[in-house]
Amino acid sequence: PRSRGAVRLASPDPRKAPLIDPHYLSDPQDMDALLDGLRIARRILAQAPLAAFGGQDLRLSQLRDDGGNDEAARAWIRAHAQSACQPVGTCRMGMDPLAVVDPQLRVRGIEGLRVVDASIMPTLIGGDTNAPAIMIGERAHDLIRYAPHVTLRILETVAAD
Repeated sequence: PRSRGAVRLASPDPRKAPLIDPHYLSDPQDMDALLDGLRIARRILAQAPLAAFGGQDLRLSQLRDDGGNDEAARAWIRAHAQSACQPVGTCRMGMDPLAVVDPQLRVRGIEGLRVVDASIMPTLIGGDTNAPAIMIGERAHDLIRYAPHVTLRILETVAAD
């Protein structure tokens, strides 16, 4: 998905739940991809090997495959689509001034605090986030346990203004 959401503090009280707005389908490319996927799924289900079982499209029988009623299909997608992606990027790692976490997983501006989970991923990966989250944990272990002996394989530079 290309749509990006936001997580904001609801109040200064740390016991208050944050405000989470996933902004689903805010990027038009996401809707286009889902519409294309819907068409592909309908074509697959209409092929002889599956059609022979006599299954009926109970939810989308009114939709045509010629694109003549794409707005109805888009409305159906908005009403029924669900996210299967794990949110990431709320504490994005990077070297730019807007990054929350530096490449050593340290929260910028707060000494002694690191973020060690999938929230540091700058963008959503194309697969499950479990293995990368485990690797983030393993890397954090090395950074914490063996620092300063752990070598980062990136060039950290500070741009002078």
